[in-house]
Amino acid sequence: MLDLIALAKRDQEFHVTEKMYIKQIGKFLGYSDDDMMAMMES
Repeated sequence: MLDLIALAKRDQEFHVTEKMYIKQIGKFLGYSDDDMMAMMES
């Protein structure tokens, strides 16, 4: 998950659709919404 987030932030623009896609993958893998938000904020 951290690699996906780093890749999405690579261009200095973390777009809303990228966040939604990463959240969907996180849910599929069993991460909670709080865990996903914490990872994306770091």
